[in-house]
Amino acid sequence: MVVSTTELKVQDILENVSLIRDQKIAKLKLLEEDARGLQRAGSESAMVDDDGWYADLRIIEKALKKLGQGSRPEGASSL
Repeated sequence: MVVSTTELKVQDILENVSLIRDQKIAKLKLLEEDARGLQRAGSESAMVDDDGWYADLRIIEKALKKLGQGSRPEGASSL
């Protein structure tokens, strides 16, 4: 099974016992912001396919939900 870099980062954040919940959420939100930026850039380019950005974003959103933090609204207006 192939694991993305984002998935490894998320796993490291969730498993880091030195971080409190709010710190984990803050780090995940930064990753989410980066993933949304890549997704937005990909959607604006006619030459670029998905390239896994949607999957990365889903991984981050799932981790945020695990910590009791909802994610942003979906759709074009959220990009």
